[in-house]
Amino acid sequence: MKKTIFFTLCLSALITFSASAKIWRVNNNPGITADFTTLQAAHDAAMINDTLHIEPSIILYDSLIATKRLVILGNGYFLNENLNNQANLYTSHVQYIYPYPGSEGTVIEGLQIDGIYIQDTSNITINRNLLGGVQFSQINTGPMLNTNLTITKNIITYGINCELANVTNIFIANNYISAGDISLSQMSSGAIANNVITGYLRTSNCIIQNNIISGYAGEMIGTIYVNNTMTHNFSAQLDGLPAGNGNQNGVSWESIFVDPALNTTDGKWQLKPGSPAIGAGIGGVDCGMFGGSNPYKLSGLPTIPSIYSLSAPANSNGNTLLVNISVKSNN
Repeated sequence: MKKTIFFTLCLSALITFSASAKIWRVNNNPGITADFTTLQAAHDAAMINDTLHIEPSIILYDSLIATKRLVILGNGYFLNENLNNQANLYTSHVQYIYPYPGSEGTVIEGLQIDGIYIQDTSNITINRNLLGGVQFSQINTGPMLNTNLTITKNIITYGINCELANVTNIFIANNYISAGDISLSQMSSGAIANNVITGYLRTSNCIIQNNIISGYAGEMIGTIYVNNTMTHNFSAQLDGLPAGNGNQNGVSWESIFVDPALNTTDGKWQLKPGSPAIGAGIGGVDCGMFGGSNPYKLSGLPTIPSIYSLSAPANSNGNTLLVNISVKSNN
C-alpha cells in the first residue's frame, strides 16, 4: 500500500510490542551507529522478551549462543529477485545460532543463517529464514528436552537432523528442504506438512501430509517409515509413497511447478495452472510450501511492516516535511 504520511507517524506505527520489552539495533557496517555491532553482545545485554533487530550488512555477523528468550529479526533474503519488499537488498547474515537451555520461547525470523544447532531446549520458533540446516543434540540424560519446536516457511539447504537426540512435538511446515534430508528417526511425535522436499525423509511417529517429495535427479533417494501416518503426498518416484490415502507416486516435477526459468529462486516452487497438486491435500488445500492455512512467504520477510521506498523533497514547506513512504504488511 502507498500513503503520504508524516515520517514520525509511520515510525510509530511500524511495530507494536509489549511496553516492557525493548528493541535493540544490531549493525556491524562500518560508520553506522547502532546499539551493538555484534549479536552476542546484544543478546548478553538484552532482557528476556526483548527484540534484536539484526540490520542488513555486507559483513557476516558472528555466531550467537542463546540462553534467554528473545525475538531475533532480520531483513529477509532473495530481495534482489523478489522486488519491492525492502529498501536495503542485503541480508542479515549470521554464521550460526545455538539455542541452549534458557532460550525457551525464542523466535528467529527473517535471517540468513549458516546453521542452527538446538540443544536441550524447547518452544523454539524458526520462521522465514534462509538456512544451511537445523540440528538437534542432547547432552542431558533426563527427560526429553527438545520439545515443542516449530520450523516453518524457511528455505533449508542441508536438511533437519538429530544427533542421537530425542525430539518430541516438532512441527515442520511450508518449507523448501533441498540437498540434505529430514532425519528424525528418534522423534516421538510431530508433523511434517506442506513442504517441498528434495532429499531423504527418515522419521518415526509422525504425521506426514500434503508434501511434494522428489529427491536428487527427480528420485527420492531413500525413505524410512516407522509408525508414520502418510496421507495426500506426492512423490516423483514410482513407489516412493505407500499406496492409498491420497498419496500419488510417479508424478513428474515439471507437471507440478511453474517454469523455473521464469520465476525467482523461491517463487519457482509455486504450483502451475492445472497442477495435480492443486486442491489435492487434506480438506482440499494445495500441496506444497505455498499451500495450507499458513503458506510460505516470498523472501522470508519478518512479520513486521517494511518500508521499501522513501522519497522526500530537498526543502521543507515551512515547518512541515512531507515524506512519501511505500509500506507493505508482511503477515
